[in-house]
Amino acid sequence: MKVRSPLLAFALLLILSLRAAAAEGPILVATIAPLHSLAAFVMRGAGTPRLLLDPGSSPHFYQLRPSEARRLAEAEIVLWIGPETENFLVRPLAGLAPDALRITASRLPGIHLLPATEDGGTASAASYDPHLWLKPENARVIGFAVAEALAGEDPGRAGLYRRNARELADRLRSLERDLDEMLAPVRDRPFLSLHDAFRYFERAFGLRGLGAVTVSPERPPGPQRIARVLELVRREGVVCIFSEPQIRSPLLDRLVADTGLRTAELDPLGVGIAPGPELYFDLMRRNARAVRSCLGG
Repeated sequence: MKVRSPLLAFALLLILSLRAAAAEGPILVATIAPLHSLAAFVMRGAGTPRLLLDPGSSPHFYQLRPSEARRLAEAEIVLWIGPETENFLVRPLAGLAPDALRITASRLPGIHLLPATEDGGTASAASYDPHLWLKPENARVIGFAVAEALAGEDPGRAGLYRRNARELADRLRSLERDLDEMLAPVRDRPFLSLHDAFRYFERAFGLRGLGAVTVSPERPPGPQRIARVLELVRREGVVCIFSEPQIRSPLLDRLVADTGLRTAELDPLGVGIAPGPELYFDLMRRNARAVRSCLGG
């Protein structure tokens, strides 16, 4: 009995560990919180995806920490926007996760991409605007792509992933209708953004965004650009300028002092919102409330 008991205990432990491993779906790592949220919705009932960057970190300028590199090295599936916009990930992906399946949102069939804007004749690094998740229609495409990738890696739960993706699509359509109704009263009121991050949101809901003060946080606008912005504010009757929690700029204070514009924050990533399947919905509603308040104030 003394001999068999340890063997039985070991066998039981092995069985339990195998069952626990089988209960979890593939290890999916999403780079930013909105993508992570869509993946978390699709994975409900089969595990939880891992988030690479917290919502307070902008992917525009980032270096991986050791803990994040380890997370990436364990990935079986990586969900990201693409190499043009998350350039800091290109080498780590090749070195740490060469065999991971990559879901590149900007390359998915059915994704609607807006071209990159220019500032003083200089285009942004990518040929497209990377903030594509802020259009609910694009979020639906991403959800279905995640479901198919998971189904390929975990065929035993393919039906679960696809049902979740269909439910996600229904929730996104309902969200779109709600936000469209919320924003209808301020649809024709002109505004500016400090950083060029919200054109997908503007197009999705027919808002009158007149552009951004700067295309990229890495390139502060020059005097000529500032002069054009001030003229635009006067000519078009701009009532509000939106900033972002991830980007701090003394330029905003100067513009407000010179123009008397109201200000509010729009957040592309979800600062202060708990990561998970509801983050995307909470983020979009919070942005819609900010637009409604600033333009309608």
